[in-house]
Amino acid sequence: MDTDATDPRIVTLPAAGSGPTEPPLDALPAAAGPFALPDYQKVVAARENDSAPRLFSLVFTAEEAFDIQAKRLNLSERAQIGDLPTAMQDRVVQFFDKINRAVQQDRRMTLERAMRNLADTEDRNNLYCLLGFIEPRLVERDEDADPERGVWPMSAIHLRDRQRFFEACNGNDEAAARQFRPIPRG
Repeated sequence: MDTDATDPRIVTLPAAGSGPTEPPLDALPAAAGPFALPDYQKVVAARENDSAPRLFSLVFTAEEAFDIQAKRLNLSERAQIGDLPTAMQDRVVQFFDKINRAVQQDRRMTLERAMRNLADTEDRNNLYCLLGFIEPRLVERDEDADPERGVWPMSAIHLRDRQRFFEACNGNDEAAARQFRPIPRG
């Protein structure tokens, strides 16, 4: 890589195929200072355990917070989508299709578009809850609920808890990850 003698801000890259773009692995510098990777088998086991049921607290749905069993969804992982029943896979595809269409449309905000965005957000949150709640299991229509068998209507879960669940599933920070806690054994 060379700089232009007349203007040092201009950089000339090597021609394609004129050499390796990455150094060979044995040429990479060693880690500085005391450094130890975790045991590889523990890393693999933790990744396999990602979709295991966890506890998640609903704090707005009832007078007192209570825990449900749920799995932390990541719909950007193809494996999780592939594990869903076909009808739910179709819902996920429709959800992503709706997002793509919205991105391609004119982005000027109108009251109509703002209201549609609110409805889309609620639909997205509901989809995550339908897919992620294990106990209670959720259904969209009140008439399909059977609370005695652990099947609750979506309307029983406060909108803010649905939003929190979506955000916890998609959060990329430690605070989001901590909202899902292991189920105590014993």
